[in-house]
Amino acid sequence: MMKHLSYSFRVLSCISAAAILTFSLWMLSGPAAPDTAQTAGSMPEYYAAIAENRVVIYITGRAEPVLVTEIDARTLPDADRALLEDGIFLESAADVNRLLEDYSG
Repeated sequence: MMKHLSYSFRVLSCISAAAILTFSLWMLSGPAAPDTAQTAGSMPEYYAAIAENRVVIYITGRAEPVLVTEIDARTLPDADRALLEDGIFLESAADVNRLLEDYSG
């Protein structure tokens, strides 16, 4: 019985991680309105931070996050939390997905 629960939990965790990645790709692939004060390529498109102990993703220049993950920042290593507290700038949606995959694994 315990092995079955453990296996079910692992399967559910993998499905959840895949759903988060798929949803984040979908959310981040939409067109972002460019900030007129920026020139093309002058700033990274996204950044990751911590809000209410969750890893969140913002589009540069916007105040509201485009993705609030279920990743609890308190479970991350101190070095990763420190980087997120300062904000991690990401060039593309692929970079966002790599970061989320690293943190959800």
